[in-house]
Amino acid sequence: MTAFLRTRFLWCLLCTCQVLCLCPAWAQTTTTGLPVSGRVTTTGEGLPGVTILLKNTSRGVTTDVDGAFTITIPDRSATLTVSYVGYVAQEVPVNNQNALTIELAEDALALSEVMAIRTCWARDRATCGCEQRRNS
Repeated sequence: MTAFLRTRFLWCLLCTCQVLCLCPAWAQTTTTGLPVSGRVTTTGEGLPGVTILLKNTSRGVTTDVDGAFTITIPDRSATLTVSYVGYVAQEVPVNNQNALTIELAEDALALSEVMAIRTCWARDRATCGCEQRRNS
């Protein structure tokens, strides 16, 4: 019976050591980094839904309805890639700043490439105005 208790004790000790050794490693990968906050604007107005990525990674956030964001970066020398549909994408170096204000400019070329397509079903042509009749 003592061999059984000894084996049980060693098994519990081994499991406890594994948990204690793995927890600090897991905590370091999930909580390391420095928070950087900021606001993305255009002509003074906040832009909602702007994508902000840490350069060369898939880690990123989007801005809230006021254009505000907070992202965790590995160090203060990181660079953020900021993009939004219809605006010129930018790469913004953090440069030891805690708060950033990023102004995006409209991409006139991208907006001119937008094409609206209007379709109508045959039965709805009279109501949607696809067919125009000319009286001569």
